[in-house]
Amino acid sequence: MHGRFAPSSPSVNFMNSVRFHNVVNISIPLIVVGGLLCGLPGCNNDAEILQRAKRNQKAQLNSVESKVDHLSEATNYLAKMVELDRQAATRQITYHLNAWLEDVPKPDGYALPEIAQPMAQQFPEAFATVRPDSEAFLPSDADYLRRCYLLRQVADWVSFGPLHDSILKSWLTDSDNGLGDDALADLQKACRLFDWTIRNVQLEPARFPESARRVAPKNLPPGLPFDGPGYRQTLEEALWRGTGDGLQRARVFMALCRQVDVNACMLAVKHPENGQPLPWLVGVRAGQQIYLFDLVVGIHVPGPNQQGIATLAEAKEDSSILRRMNVPGLFDYPIEQSWVEKVDALFDIATEAVSWRMRTLEEGLTGDARMHLAHDPKLVDLFQNDTLIEEVRPWPIDIIAQRYQVAIQRAMVDDLKVLFDQQIRWGMLAPSQPLAAARWKHLTGQIDKNAEEDVEGARVLYMQQRIADSDIENLPYDVNLQMQMNARRQPGQSQEHYDQQLQIIQANLRRAKQAATFWLALIQFEDERYENAATWQQKRVLDRETVSPWTPSARYNVARSLEHLDKTDEAVDYYKTQGDPQEHGNRIRARLLTP
Repeated sequence: MHGRFAPSSPSVNFMNSVRFHNVVNISIPLIVVGGLLCGLPGCNNDAEILQRAKRNQKAQLNSVESKVDHLSEATNYLAKMVELDRQAATRQITYHLNAWLEDVPKPDGYALPEIAQPMAQQFPEAFATVRPDSEAFLPSDADYLRRCYLLRQVADWVSFGPLHDSILKSWLTDSDNGLGDDALADLQKACRLFDWTIRNVQLEPARFPESARRVAPKNLPPGLPFDGPGYRQTLEEALWRGTGDGLQRARVFMALCRQVDVNACMLAVKHPENGQPLPWLVGVRAGQQIYLFDLVVGIHVPGPNQQGIATLAEAKEDSSILRRMNVPGLFDYPIEQSWVEKVDALFDIATEAVSWRMRTLEEGLTGDARMHLAHDPKLVDLFQNDTLIEEVRPWPIDIIAQRYQVAIQRAMVDDLKVLFDQQIRWGMLAPSQPLAAARWKHLTGQIDKNAEEDVEGARVLYMQQRIADSDIENLPYDVNLQMQMNARRQPGQSQEHYDQQLQIIQANLRRAKQAATFWLALIQFEDERYENAATWQQKRVLDRETVSPWTPSARYNVARSLEHLDKTDEAVDYYKTQGDPQEHGNRIRARLLTP
Protein backbone atom coordinates (compact mmCIF):
# COMPACT_ATOMS: atom_id res chain seq x y z
CA MET A 1 0.00 0.00 0.00
CA HIS A 2 1.01 3.60 -0.39
CA GLY A 3 3.22 4.61 2.50
CA ARG A 4 1.24 7.68 3.39
CA PHE A 5 -1.98 5.79 3.94
CA ALA A 6 -2.84 3.14 6.52
CA PRO A 7 -0.13 0.42 6.60
CA SER A 8 -2.69 -2.34 6.55
CA SER A 9 -6.31 -2.83 5.60
CA PRO A 10 -8.60 -0.43 7.50
CA SER A 11 -10.98 -3.29 8.13
CA VAL A 12 -8.20 -5.26 9.83
CA ASN A 13 -7.16 -2.32 11.97
CA PHE A 14 -10.82 -1.62 12.71
CA MET A 15 -11.44 -5.16 13.97
CA ASN A 16 -8.19 -5.58 15.88
CA SER A 17 -8.60 -2.38 17.84
CA VAL A 18 -12.11 -3.09 19.11
CA ARG A 19 -12.35 -3.83 22.81
CA PHE A 20 -15.35 -4.30 25.06
CA HIS A 21 -15.02 -1.31 27.36
CA ASN A 22 -16.71 -2.82 30.43
CA VAL A 23 -14.68 -6.05 30.52
CA VAL A 24 -11.69 -6.39 32.83
CA ASN A 25 -8.79 -8.80 32.59
CA ILE A 26 -9.84 -12.06 34.29
CA SER A 27 -6.73 -14.16 33.58
CA ILE A 28 -6.24 -15.37 37.17
CA PRO A 29 -3.34 -17.78 37.91
CA LEU A 30 -4.58 -21.34 38.34
CA ILE A 31 -2.75 -21.84 41.61
CA VAL A 32 -4.72 -18.97 43.17
CA VAL A 33 -8.01 -20.32 41.85
CA GLY A 34 -7.14 -23.77 43.17
CA GLY A 35 -6.34 -22.40 46.61
CA LEU A 36 -9.64 -20.58 46.78
CA LEU A 37 -11.59 -23.62 45.71
CA CYS A 38 -10.00 -25.87 48.36
CA GLY A 39 -12.17 -24.35 51.01
CA LEU A 40 -15.36 -25.57 49.34
CA PRO A 41 -17.15 -28.70 50.69
CA GLY A 42 -16.11 -31.92 48.94
CA CYS A 43 -12.90 -30.46 47.49
CA ASN A 44 -10.48 -33.20 48.60
CA ASN A 45 -9.00 -34.16 45.23
CA ASP A 46 -6.20 -31.94 43.89
CA ALA A 47 -6.63 -33.18 40.31
CA GLU A 48 -10.36 -32.51 40.42
CA ILE A 49 -9.74 -29.03 41.81
CA LEU A 50 -7.24 -28.24 39.08
CA GLN A 51 -9.55 -29.49 36.31
CA ARG A 52 -12.46 -27.52 37.74
CA ALA A 53 -10.29 -24.40 37.86
CA LYS A 54 -9.25 -24.87 34.25
CA ARG A 55 -12.87 -25.31 33.16
CA ASN A 56 -13.92 -22.25 35.15
CA GLN A 57 -11.15 -20.10 33.65
CA LYS A 58 -11.92 -21.33 30.13
CA ALA A 59 -15.61 -20.51 30.57
CA GLN A 60 -14.74 -17.03 31.80
CA LEU A 61 -12.35 -16.41 28.92
CA ASN A 62 -14.88 -17.70 26.41
CA SER A 63 -17.44 -15.32 27.85
CA VAL A 64 -15.10 -12.36 27.39
CA GLU A 65 -14.12 -13.46 23.87
CA SER A 66 -17.78 -13.81 22.96
CA LYS A 67 -18.42 -10.20 23.94
CA VAL A 68 -15.41 -8.99 22.02
CA ASP A 69 -16.27 -11.12 19.00
CA HIS A 70 -19.78 -9.70 18.65
CA LEU A 71 -18.43 -6.18 18.28
CA SER A 72 -15.58 -7.35 16.05
CA GLU A 73 -17.96 -9.28 13.83
CA ALA A 74 -20.26 -6.28 13.48
CA THR A 75 -17.42 -3.96 12.50
CA ASN A 76 -15.99 -6.57 10.15
CA TYR A 77 -19.27 -6.72 8.24
CA LEU A 78 -19.42 -2.92 8.27
CA ALA A 79 -15.93 -2.55 6.81
CA LYS A 80 -16.75 -4.99 4.01
CA MET A 81 -20.32 -3.88 3.36
CA VAL A 82 -19.52 -2.84 -0.19
CA GLU A 83 -18.25 -6.35 -0.97
CA LEU A 84 -21.15 -8.27 0.58
CA ASP A 85 -24.86 -8.57 0.01
CA ARG A 86 -26.15 -5.44 1.70
CA GLN A 87 -29.26 -6.98 3.24
CA ALA A 88 -27.37 -9.97 4.62
CA ALA A 89 -24.63 -7.72 5.99
CA THR A 90 -27.24 -5.49 7.63
CA ARG A 91 -28.80 -8.49 9.37
CA GLN A 92 -25.42 -9.61 10.68
CA ILE A 93 -24.45 -6.13 11.85
CA THR A 94 -27.74 -5.70 13.70
CA TYR A 95 -27.54 -9.14 15.28
CA HIS A 96 -23.97 -8.78 16.55
CA LEU A 97 -24.45 -5.23 17.85
CA ASN A 98 -27.54 -6.24 19.80
CA ALA A 99 -25.75 -9.31 21.18
CA TRP A 100 -22.96 -7.00 22.34
CA LEU A 101 -25.46 -4.52 23.75
CA GLU A 102 -27.05 -7.13 26.02
CA ASP A 103 -24.17 -6.80 28.50
CA VAL A 104 -23.97 -3.02 28.45
CA PRO A 105 -25.61 -1.26 31.40
CA LYS A 106 -28.83 0.49 30.39
CA PRO A 107 -29.36 4.17 31.24
CA ASP A 108 -31.83 5.16 33.93
CA GLY A 109 -33.76 7.24 31.43
CA TYR A 110 -33.54 8.76 27.98
CA ALA A 111 -33.93 12.43 27.20
CA LEU A 112 -33.83 13.91 23.72
CA PRO A 113 -31.13 16.62 23.50
CA GLU A 114 -32.59 20.09 23.67
CA ILE A 115 -31.34 21.09 20.23
CA ALA A 116 -33.05 18.07 18.63
CA GLN A 117 -36.46 18.77 20.13
CA PRO A 118 -37.54 21.26 17.43
CA MET A 119 -36.67 18.66 14.78
CA ALA A 120 -38.71 16.01 16.57
CA GLN A 121 -41.71 18.36 16.57
CA GLN A 122 -41.27 19.31 12.92
CA PHE A 123 -40.55 15.76 11.62
CA PRO A 124 -42.22 13.35 14.05
CA GLU A 125 -42.34 10.55 11.46
CA ALA A 126 -38.54 10.60 11.08
CA PHE A 127 -38.01 10.25 14.82
CA ALA A 128 -40.69 7.56 15.00
CA THR A 129 -38.79 5.58 12.36
CA VAL A 130 -35.34 5.95 13.91
CA ARG A 131 -36.66 5.62 17.50
CA PRO A 132 -33.87 7.48 19.35
CA ASP A 133 -35.00 5.98 22.67
CA SER A 134 -34.69 2.38 21.40
CA GLU A 135 -32.45 0.17 23.53
CA ALA A 136 -31.75 -2.06 20.52
CA PHE A 137 -30.03 -1.43 17.21
CA LEU A 138 -32.33 -1.29 14.19
CA PRO A 139 -31.62 -2.58 10.66
CA SER A 140 -31.71 1.02 9.40
CA ASP A 141 -28.76 1.83 11.68
CA ALA A 142 -26.39 -0.07 9.37
CA ASP A 143 -26.57 2.64 6.70
CA TYR A 144 -25.79 5.35 9.25
CA LEU A 145 -22.87 3.34 10.63
CA ARG A 146 -21.55 2.78 7.11
CA ARG A 147 -21.66 6.53 6.49
CA CYS A 148 -19.75 7.33 9.68
CA TYR A 149 -17.21 4.60 9.02
CA LEU A 150 -16.52 5.90 5.53
CA LEU A 151 -16.22 9.50 6.74
CA ARG A 152 -13.81 8.46 9.46
CA GLN A 153 -11.60 6.59 7.00
CA VAL A 154 -11.41 9.57 4.64
CA ALA A 155 -10.79 12.03 7.47
CA ASP A 156 -8.01 9.90 8.93
CA TRP A 157 -5.78 9.75 5.87
CA VAL A 158 -6.60 13.23 4.56
CA SER A 159 -6.23 15.25 7.78
CA PHE A 160 -2.74 13.88 8.47
CA GLY A 161 -1.55 13.94 4.85
CA PRO A 162 0.24 16.70 2.94
CA LEU A 163 -1.14 20.21 2.85
CA HIS A 164 -1.53 20.73 -0.90
CA ASP A 165 -2.86 24.30 -0.82
CA SER A 166 0.12 26.44 -1.78
CA ILE A 167 -1.72 29.66 -0.90
CA LEU A 168 -2.47 28.69 2.69
CA LYS A 169 0.62 26.61 3.35
CA SER A 170 2.96 29.57 3.75
CA TRP A 171 0.51 31.35 6.06
CA LEU A 172 -0.04 28.30 8.25
CA THR A 173 3.70 27.77 8.65
CA ASP A 174 4.46 31.46 9.30
CA SER A 175 5.55 32.01 12.89
CA ASP A 176 3.83 35.41 12.85
CA ASN A 177 0.34 34.07 12.07
CA GLY A 178 -0.69 34.50 15.72
CA LEU A 179 -2.04 30.95 16.05
CA GLY A 180 -1.36 28.90 19.16
CA ASP A 181 -0.28 25.28 18.87
CA ASP A 182 -3.74 23.78 19.45
CA ALA A 183 -5.49 26.25 17.16
CA LEU A 184 -2.83 25.73 14.49
CA ALA A 185 -3.23 21.94 14.62
CA ASP A 186 -7.03 22.19 14.27
CA LEU A 187 -6.82 24.72 11.47
CA GLN A 188 -4.28 22.67 9.54
CA LYS A 189 -6.59 19.66 9.70
CA ALA A 190 -9.52 21.80 8.59
CA CYS A 191 -7.54 23.23 5.67
CA ARG A 192 -6.56 19.75 4.47
CA LEU A 193 -10.15 18.52 4.69
CA PHE A 194 -11.51 21.65 3.02
CA ASP A 195 -9.00 21.40 0.19
CA TRP A 196 -9.77 17.70 -0.31
CA THR A 197 -13.51 18.41 -0.41
CA ILE A 198 -13.15 21.17 -3.00
CA ARG A 199 -10.92 19.01 -5.23
CA ASN A 200 -12.87 15.77 -4.82
CA VAL A 201 -16.53 16.85 -4.68
CA GLN A 202 -17.29 18.61 -7.95
CA LEU A 203 -19.53 21.64 -7.52
CA GLU A 204 -23.01 21.45 -9.01
CA PRO A 205 -25.22 24.51 -9.43
CA ALA A 206 -27.81 25.13 -6.75
CA ARG A 207 -30.45 24.68 -9.43
CA PHE A 208 -29.95 22.92 -12.72
CA PRO A 209 -30.96 24.75 -15.90
CA GLU A 210 -34.21 23.71 -17.54
CA SER A 211 -32.22 22.35 -20.48
CA ALA A 212 -30.64 19.68 -18.26
CA ARG A 213 -31.94 16.23 -19.13
CA ARG A 214 -33.56 14.98 -15.97
CA VAL A 215 -36.65 12.87 -15.37
CA ALA A 216 -38.71 14.25 -12.51
CA PRO A 217 -40.86 11.86 -10.42
CA LYS A 218 -44.56 12.64 -10.44
CA ASN A 219 -45.10 12.62 -6.67
CA LEU A 220 -42.55 14.22 -4.38
CA PRO A 221 -43.02 15.31 -0.75
CA PRO A 222 -44.70 18.73 -0.43
CA GLY A 223 -42.21 21.57 -0.42
CA LEU A 224 -39.41 19.52 -2.00
CA PRO A 225 -39.05 20.47 -5.67
CA PHE A 226 -37.19 18.04 -7.91
CA ASP A 227 -33.40 18.35 -7.69
CA GLY A 228 -33.63 21.14 -5.12
CA PRO A 229 -30.46 22.51 -3.49
CA GLY A 230 -29.03 20.90 -0.38
CA TYR A 231 -31.23 17.83 -0.28
CA ARG A 232 -31.18 16.23 -3.74
CA GLN A 233 -28.44 13.88 -2.48
CA THR A 234 -27.76 12.50 0.96
CA LEU A 235 -24.47 13.26 2.63
CA GLU A 236 -23.09 9.82 1.77
CA GLU A 237 -24.23 10.09 -1.86
CA ALA A 238 -22.35 13.39 -2.25
CA LEU A 239 -19.20 11.81 -0.82
CA TRP A 240 -19.61 8.53 -2.72
CA ARG A 241 -20.42 10.10 -6.09
CA GLY A 242 -17.96 12.96 -5.74
CA THR A 243 -20.47 15.63 -6.74
CA GLY A 244 -22.69 18.04 -4.86
CA ASP A 245 -23.97 21.58 -4.64
CA GLY A 246 -22.44 24.02 -2.19
CA LEU A 247 -24.61 22.96 0.75
CA GLN A 248 -23.88 19.29 0.15
CA ARG A 249 -20.15 19.99 -0.01
CA ALA A 250 -20.49 21.92 3.26
CA ARG A 251 -22.12 18.88 4.86
CA VAL A 252 -19.28 16.62 3.69
CA PHE A 253 -16.66 19.04 5.00
CA MET A 254 -18.32 19.42 8.40
CA ALA A 255 -18.81 15.67 8.78
CA LEU A 256 -15.13 15.06 7.99
CA CYS A 257 -14.13 17.70 10.54
CA ARG A 258 -16.30 16.05 13.17
CA GLN A 259 -14.55 12.71 12.76
CA VAL A 260 -11.15 14.22 13.67
CA ASP A 261 -12.44 16.48 16.49
CA VAL A 262 -12.36 19.74 14.56
CA ASN A 263 -15.30 21.89 15.67
CA ALA A 264 -17.35 23.18 12.76
CA CYS A 265 -20.91 24.25 12.00
CA MET A 266 -22.89 25.96 9.27
CA LEU A 267 -23.15 29.70 9.87
CA ALA A 268 -26.37 31.37 8.84
CA VAL A 269 -27.20 35.04 8.39
CA LYS A 270 -30.62 36.56 8.92
CA HIS A 271 -32.51 37.51 5.78
CA PRO A 272 -32.85 41.32 5.89
CA GLU A 273 -36.52 41.17 4.91
CA ASN A 274 -38.05 38.28 6.86
CA GLY A 275 -35.35 37.50 9.44
CA GLN A 276 -35.17 33.83 8.44
CA PRO A 277 -31.75 32.16 8.78
CA LEU A 278 -29.99 31.63 5.44
CA PRO A 279 -27.18 29.05 5.36
CA TRP A 280 -24.02 30.96 4.49
CA LEU A 281 -20.72 29.14 4.94
CA VAL A 282 -18.90 26.82 7.35
CA GLY A 283 -17.32 28.24 10.47
CA VAL A 284 -14.44 26.31 11.99
CA ARG A 285 -13.58 27.12 15.58
CA ALA A 286 -9.84 27.00 16.25
CA GLY A 287 -8.64 28.51 19.49
CA GLN A 288 -10.91 31.44 20.29
CA GLN A 289 -11.74 32.32 16.67
CA ILE A 290 -14.20 31.12 14.04
CA TYR A 291 -12.57 30.80 10.60
CA LEU A 292 -14.63 31.07 7.42
CA PHE A 293 -14.73 28.45 4.62
CA ASP A 294 -17.15 28.97 1.73
CA LEU A 295 -18.08 25.66 0.07
CA VAL A 296 -20.67 27.34 -2.17
CA VAL A 297 -18.14 29.65 -3.82
CA GLY A 298 -15.37 27.08 -3.44
CA ILE A 299 -12.68 28.95 -1.53
CA HIS A 300 -11.82 30.09 1.98
CA VAL A 301 -12.63 33.71 2.82
CA PRO A 302 -9.28 35.54 2.58
CA GLY A 303 -8.22 37.47 5.65
CA PRO A 304 -7.11 41.11 5.94
CA ASN A 305 -4.80 42.16 3.11
CA GLN A 306 -5.75 38.89 1.37
CA GLN A 307 -3.59 36.92 3.81
CA GLY A 308 -4.65 33.70 5.51
CA ILE A 309 -8.25 32.90 6.41
CA ALA A 310 -10.67 35.51 7.67
CA THR A 311 -12.40 35.07 11.01
CA LEU A 312 -16.01 35.88 11.77
CA ALA A 313 -14.83 38.73 13.98
CA GLU A 314 -12.84 40.22 11.11
CA ALA A 315 -15.77 39.89 8.72
CA LYS A 316 -17.95 41.80 11.18
CA GLU A 317 -15.40 44.57 11.76
CA ASP A 318 -13.68 44.98 8.38
CA SER A 319 -15.92 45.80 5.42
CA SER A 320 -13.17 44.89 2.96
CA ILE A 321 -13.31 41.19 3.93
CA LEU A 322 -16.60 40.40 2.22
CA ARG A 323 -16.20 43.12 -0.38
CA ARG A 324 -13.16 41.32 -1.73
CA MET A 325 -15.27 38.23 -2.25
CA ASN A 326 -16.73 40.08 -5.23
CA VAL A 327 -15.30 39.66 -8.71
CA PRO A 328 -16.03 43.07 -10.24
CA GLY A 329 -18.07 42.91 -13.41
CA LEU A 330 -18.67 39.16 -13.09
CA PHE A 331 -19.79 38.00 -9.64
CA ASP A 332 -21.33 39.78 -6.67
CA TYR A 333 -20.94 38.03 -3.34
CA PRO A 334 -24.50 37.47 -2.07
CA ILE A 335 -23.73 38.39 1.56
CA GLU A 336 -23.04 41.96 2.68
CA GLN A 337 -21.26 43.03 5.84
CA SER A 338 -24.46 44.37 7.38
CA TRP A 339 -25.96 40.87 7.18
CA VAL A 340 -23.32 39.36 9.46
CA GLU A 341 -24.28 41.49 12.43
CA LYS A 342 -26.56 38.63 13.47
CA VAL A 343 -25.16 35.17 12.78
CA ASP A 344 -26.66 31.86 13.86
CA ALA A 345 -24.92 28.50 14.18
CA LEU A 346 -26.72 25.63 12.43
CA PHE A 347 -25.91 22.06 13.43
CA ASP A 348 -26.33 19.21 10.96
CA ILE A 349 -27.71 16.47 13.22
CA ALA A 350 -28.84 13.05 12.05
CA THR A 351 -31.70 11.48 14.00
CA GLU A 352 -29.55 8.40 14.71
CA ALA A 353 -26.94 10.66 16.34
CA VAL A 354 -29.24 11.58 19.23
CA SER A 355 -29.93 7.96 20.22
CA TRP A 356 -28.67 6.24 23.34
CA ARG A 357 -27.41 3.24 21.38
CA MET A 358 -25.09 5.33 19.17
CA ARG A 359 -23.61 7.12 22.15
CA THR A 360 -23.03 3.78 23.85
CA LEU A 361 -21.42 2.25 20.78
CA GLU A 362 -19.16 5.26 20.28
CA GLU A 363 -17.96 4.90 23.87
CA GLY A 364 -17.29 1.20 23.27
CA LEU A 365 -14.91 1.74 20.34
CA THR A 366 -11.22 2.37 20.97
CA GLY A 367 -8.00 2.90 19.03
CA ASP A 368 -8.28 2.82 15.25
CA ALA A 369 -11.91 1.72 15.56
CA ARG A 370 -13.02 5.02 17.01
CA MET A 371 -15.48 7.10 15.06
CA HIS A 372 -17.96 9.73 16.09
CA LEU A 373 -21.51 8.42 15.96
CA ALA A 374 -23.38 10.52 18.51
CA HIS A 375 -24.28 14.18 18.79
CA ASP A 376 -22.03 15.99 21.26
CA PRO A 377 -23.83 18.70 23.28
CA LYS A 378 -20.44 20.22 24.14
CA LEU A 379 -20.04 21.26 20.51
CA VAL A 380 -23.28 23.24 20.71
CA ASP A 381 -22.19 24.84 23.96
CA LEU A 382 -18.90 25.86 22.38
CA PHE A 383 -20.63 27.96 19.73
CA GLN A 384 -23.52 29.01 21.97
CA ASN A 385 -21.09 30.60 24.41
CA ASP A 386 -19.37 32.57 21.66
CA THR A 387 -20.41 36.22 21.81
CA LEU A 388 -20.36 36.43 17.98
CA ILE A 389 -23.15 33.84 17.68
CA GLU A 390 -26.65 35.05 18.30
CA GLU A 391 -28.46 31.70 18.36
CA VAL A 392 -27.81 28.00 17.83
CA ARG A 393 -30.34 26.02 15.80
CA PRO A 394 -30.73 22.50 14.45
CA TRP A 395 -30.32 22.22 10.68
CA PRO A 396 -32.72 19.43 9.64
CA ILE A 397 -31.10 19.00 6.21
CA ASP A 398 -30.29 15.34 6.92
CA ILE A 399 -33.94 14.47 7.54
CA ILE A 400 -35.02 16.39 4.45
CA ALA A 401 -32.43 14.64 2.27
CA GLN A 402 -33.49 11.24 3.62
CA ARG A 403 -37.15 11.99 2.84
CA TYR A 404 -36.23 13.02 -0.67
CA GLN A 405 -34.12 9.87 -1.19
CA VAL A 406 -37.01 7.65 -0.09
CA ALA A 407 -39.32 9.44 -2.54
CA ILE A 408 -36.84 8.90 -5.40
CA GLN A 409 -36.48 5.21 -4.52
CA ARG A 410 -40.25 4.76 -4.54
CA ALA A 411 -40.49 6.57 -7.86
CA MET A 412 -37.89 4.20 -9.33
CA VAL A 413 -40.21 1.31 -8.49
CA ASP A 414 -43.32 2.94 -9.91
CA ASP A 415 -41.93 4.71 -12.98
CA LEU A 416 -39.60 3.01 -15.45
CA LYS A 417 -38.51 6.38 -16.87
CA VAL A 418 -37.26 7.48 -13.46
CA LEU A 419 -35.53 4.13 -12.96
CA PHE A 420 -33.87 4.34 -16.37
CA ASP A 421 -32.71 7.92 -15.71
CA GLN A 422 -31.24 7.10 -12.31
CA GLN A 423 -29.52 3.97 -13.63
CA ILE A 424 -27.97 5.90 -16.52
CA ARG A 425 -26.65 8.55 -14.14
CA TRP A 426 -25.47 6.52 -11.16
CA GLY A 427 -25.78 2.83 -11.96
CA MET A 428 -22.00 2.51 -12.39
CA LEU A 429 -21.60 2.99 -8.61
CA ALA A 430 -24.20 0.42 -7.55
CA PRO A 431 -22.83 -2.13 -5.02
CA SER A 432 -22.82 -4.86 -7.67
CA GLN A 433 -20.60 -2.87 -10.03
CA PRO A 434 -16.78 -3.23 -9.95
CA LEU A 435 -16.35 0.55 -9.79
CA ALA A 436 -17.94 0.50 -6.33
CA ALA A 437 -15.14 -1.68 -4.94
CA ALA A 438 -12.53 0.66 -6.42
CA ARG A 439 -14.29 3.73 -5.04
CA TRP A 440 -14.52 2.20 -1.56
CA LYS A 441 -10.81 1.46 -1.54
CA HIS A 442 -10.03 4.96 -2.76
CA LEU A 443 -12.06 6.66 -0.05
CA THR A 444 -10.69 4.38 2.68
CA GLY A 445 -7.09 5.05 1.63
CA GLN A 446 -6.35 1.61 0.18
CA ILE A 447 -4.61 2.94 -2.89
CA ASP A 448 -2.07 0.27 -3.72
CA LYS A 449 -1.90 -3.49 -3.36
CA ASN A 450 -1.99 -4.98 0.13
CA ALA A 451 0.77 -7.58 -0.19
CA GLU A 452 -0.13 -9.24 3.11
CA GLU A 453 -3.71 -9.94 2.02
CA ASP A 454 -2.87 -10.14 -1.71
CA VAL A 455 -5.66 -7.66 -2.48
CA GLU A 456 -5.42 -4.98 -5.16
CA GLY A 457 -5.91 -1.33 -4.27
CA ALA A 458 -7.92 1.42 -5.89
CA ARG A 459 -5.27 2.30 -8.47
CA VAL A 460 -5.37 -1.06 -10.24
CA LEU A 461 -9.13 -1.45 -9.86
CA TYR A 462 -9.67 1.96 -11.45
CA MET A 463 -7.39 1.02 -14.33
CA GLN A 464 -9.50 -2.07 -14.95
CA GLN A 465 -12.51 0.19 -15.57
CA ARG A 466 -10.82 1.91 -18.51
CA ILE A 467 -12.38 -0.33 -21.15
CA ALA A 468 -11.71 0.51 -24.79
CA ASP A 469 -14.31 2.81 -26.32
CA SER A 470 -14.63 0.47 -29.29
CA ASP A 471 -15.59 -2.43 -27.01
CA ILE A 472 -18.30 -0.35 -25.39
CA GLU A 473 -19.69 0.70 -28.77
CA ASN A 474 -19.60 -2.86 -30.15
CA LEU A 475 -21.30 -4.45 -27.15
CA PRO A 476 -24.76 -4.78 -28.80
CA TYR A 477 -23.23 -6.64 -31.77
CA ASP A 478 -20.40 -8.72 -30.29
CA VAL A 479 -21.49 -11.93 -28.56
CA ASN A 480 -18.04 -12.53 -27.06
CA LEU A 481 -18.09 -9.08 -25.45
CA GLN A 482 -21.59 -9.72 -24.15
CA MET A 483 -20.40 -12.93 -22.52
CA GLN A 484 -17.34 -11.22 -21.01
CA MET A 485 -19.45 -8.43 -19.56
CA ASN A 486 -22.33 -10.64 -18.43
CA ALA A 487 -24.67 -8.87 -20.83
CA ARG A 488 -26.29 -11.75 -22.71
CA ARG A 489 -29.99 -11.69 -23.47
CA GLN A 490 -31.88 -13.87 -21.01
CA PRO A 491 -34.43 -16.53 -22.07
CA GLY A 492 -37.87 -14.99 -22.42
CA GLN A 493 -36.54 -11.43 -22.32
CA SER A 494 -38.15 -9.15 -24.90
CA GLN A 495 -35.94 -7.41 -27.43
CA GLU A 496 -37.16 -4.01 -26.25
CA HIS A 497 -36.26 -4.77 -22.64
CA TYR A 498 -32.90 -6.20 -23.69
CA ASP A 499 -32.10 -3.10 -25.77
CA GLN A 500 -32.85 -0.90 -22.76
CA GLN A 501 -30.63 -3.11 -20.62
CA LEU A 502 -27.78 -2.75 -23.12
CA GLN A 503 -28.19 1.03 -23.12
CA ILE A 504 -27.85 1.09 -19.34
CA ILE A 505 -24.83 -1.22 -19.42
CA GLN A 506 -23.13 0.89 -22.08
CA ALA A 507 -23.87 4.09 -20.16
CA ASN A 508 -22.52 2.54 -16.97
CA LEU A 509 -19.34 1.41 -18.74
CA ARG A 510 -18.77 4.87 -20.22
CA ARG A 511 -19.43 6.67 -16.96
CA ALA A 512 -17.34 4.17 -14.99
CA LYS A 513 -14.43 4.79 -17.35
CA GLN A 514 -14.82 8.57 -17.10
CA ALA A 515 -15.04 8.51 -13.30
CA ALA A 516 -12.14 6.06 -12.92
CA THR A 517 -9.97 8.20 -15.20
CA PHE A 518 -10.72 11.36 -13.25
CA TRP A 519 -10.22 9.68 -9.86
CA LEU A 520 -6.91 8.16 -10.98
CA ALA A 521 -5.65 11.68 -11.64
CA LEU A 522 -6.77 12.73 -8.14
CA ILE A 523 -4.71 9.86 -6.71
CA GLN A 524 -1.68 11.19 -8.61
CA PHE A 525 -2.28 14.58 -7.00
CA GLU A 526 -2.49 13.04 -3.51
CA ASP A 527 0.82 11.28 -4.26
CA GLU A 528 2.29 14.77 -4.91
CA ARG A 529 3.01 13.72 -8.50
CA TYR A 530 1.67 17.00 -9.76
CA GLU A 531 3.05 16.80 -13.30
CA ASN A 532 1.52 13.36 -13.82
CA ALA A 533 -1.75 14.56 -12.31
CA ALA A 534 -1.92 17.54 -14.68
CA THR A 535 -1.00 15.49 -17.74
CA TRP A 536 -3.51 12.75 -16.91
CA GLN A 537 -6.36 15.25 -16.54
CA GLN A 538 -5.39 17.17 -19.67
CA LYS A 539 -4.94 14.22 -22.01
CA ARG A 540 -7.41 11.66 -20.67
CA VAL A 541 -10.24 13.84 -19.34
CA LEU A 542 -10.13 17.19 -21.17
CA ASP A 543 -8.63 16.37 -24.58
CA ARG A 544 -11.24 13.84 -25.67
CA GLU A 545 -14.00 14.06 -28.22
CA THR A 546 -16.59 12.86 -25.71
CA VAL A 547 -17.17 15.54 -23.06
CA SER A 548 -16.61 14.12 -19.59
CA PRO A 549 -19.03 15.00 -16.77
CA TRP A 550 -15.89 15.72 -14.74
CA THR A 551 -14.64 18.48 -17.05
CA PRO A 552 -15.12 21.46 -14.66
CA SER A 553 -13.39 19.73 -11.77
CA ALA A 554 -10.67 18.41 -14.09
CA ARG A 555 -9.86 21.97 -15.17
CA TYR A 556 -9.69 23.08 -11.55
CA ASN A 557 -7.44 20.19 -10.60
CA VAL A 558 -5.14 20.83 -13.56
CA ALA A 559 -4.76 24.41 -12.34
CA ARG A 560 -4.02 23.21 -8.81
CA SER A 561 -1.30 20.94 -10.20
CA LEU A 562 0.17 23.74 -12.30
CA GLU A 563 0.49 25.89 -9.17
CA HIS A 564 2.91 23.33 -7.76
CA LEU A 565 4.85 23.28 -11.04
CA ASP A 566 5.37 27.08 -10.84
CA LYS A 567 3.23 27.58 -13.95
CA THR A 568 1.09 30.29 -12.41
CA ASP A 569 0.04 31.98 -15.66
CA GLU A 570 -1.23 28.68 -17.09
CA ALA A 571 -3.05 27.93 -13.83
CA VAL A 572 -4.76 31.33 -13.91
CA ASP A 573 -5.96 30.69 -17.47
CA TYR A 574 -7.69 27.50 -16.30
CA TYR A 575 -9.23 29.29 -13.30
CA LYS A 576 -10.72 31.93 -15.59
CA THR A 577 -12.64 29.44 -17.72
CA GLN A 578 -16.07 30.93 -18.22
CA GLY A 579 -19.20 28.99 -17.35
CA ASP A 580 -17.74 26.54 -14.82
CA PRO A 581 -19.98 26.18 -11.74
CA GLN A 582 -17.05 27.21 -9.51
CA GLU A 583 -15.86 30.11 -11.67
CA HIS A 584 -16.58 32.66 -8.93
CA GLY A 585 -14.25 31.00 -6.43
CA ASN A 586 -11.73 30.06 -9.10
CA ARG A 587 -11.31 33.69 -10.12
CA ILE A 588 -10.76 34.71 -6.50
CA ARG A 589 -8.06 32.04 -6.28
CA ALA A 590 -6.49 33.39 -9.47
CA ARG A 591 -6.40 36.83 -7.87
CA LEU A 592 -4.69 35.45 -4.75
CA LEU A 593 -2.04 33.85 -6.95
CA THR A 594 -1.35 37.10 -8.79
CA PRO A 595 -2.07 39.94 -6.35
